[in-house]
Amino acid sequence: MQRMVFERLEGGKDELAAVMMITESVLEHIGFLEHPSPKSKRVLSDRSKTGLLVIKEFLDVSYRMLCRLLNSMSGVLAAGRIAKTPEHSTLRKFAGRLNSQY
Repeated sequence: MQRMVFERLEGGKDELAAVMMITESVLEHIGFLEHPSPKSKRVLSDRSKTGLLVIKEFLDVSYRMLCRLLNSMSGVLAAGRIAKTPEHSTLRKFAGRLNSQY
């Protein structure tokens, strides 16, 4: 499985950054709030987290593997305005929250 992931990444990092930018743009256009919770620390926007979930599904990897891969995906992090790679549990919890809200 890891070989397939790395084959998809090979030469595709710019495309993944484009996916992140397009996801954020679409979410902004439909009015998806960046930080809908008043309790948010505003470290990582919900739009960025959603973009990362789209990339996770495309790569067909676990949350933990995605977070490991993100360390070598500076274009994706820059496109999502992400300063620090999130913990895998952050994305997993966010995905659960998305499923219950939408």
